[in-house]
Amino acid sequence: MALVKVICIYCRKSDNLVKNGKARSGLQRFLCRCCNKTFQRDYLYNANQPGTHEQIVQLTHNGSGVRDIERFLKISRTTVIAHLKTITTICNRTSI
Repeated sequence: MALVKVICIYCRKSDNLVKNGKARSGLQRFLCRCCNKTFQRDYLYNANQPGTHEQIVQLTHNGSGVRDIERFLKISRTTVIAHLKTITTICNRTSI
C-alpha cells in the first residue's frame, strides 16, 4: 500500500490533517485543523485547479479574449467571465 503525503494548500502544513468526507465527484476531502479549511487534493474540473485564476489574469493582460482563454484552459466561458467580474470588483474597491 502506497502512502501519499497530503499538504494543506492554504497553510502548507502536513500535520493535523484529517479526512473530511467526499465531494460530489467522489474524491476525498481533507480538513486542516491548523487553519480550519477544507480542500481536495485533485479536482475533476480545470477551473478548480490551483492557479487557474492567476492564469486567467495573465492571459487577459496578454490580450487574450474570453473565448481564447476558454479554449486554452479548457474551462467554460461563463467561468472566465465570472473570474473577470470578480477581478474588476476587487480593483474598484481598492481604488476608491
